[in-house]
Amino acid sequence: AEFELARIQDATVDIHGVIPTLLNYGNLQLRTASEHERFIFKQVWHPHAAKDEIVRACLAERTRKENQSTTLY
Repeated sequence: AEFELARIQDATVDIHGVIPTLLNYGNLQLRTASEHERFIFKQVWHPHAAKDEIVRACLAERTRKENQSTTLY
């Protein structure tokens, strides 16, 4: 399944257990405003950093789209 980056509404990280905490891996869940609402990426290395990067990219994409729609030709 696919989704548009700008349609991400929420990103959460779940890390359970001592080993995942020590090794810094966990599940990353993205919620979108699309047909397939939830996407779960399991056993992601550095999930908080991945989440932060996805949120930054999402905001940049939204800004880019807003600027495109307000540009006069």
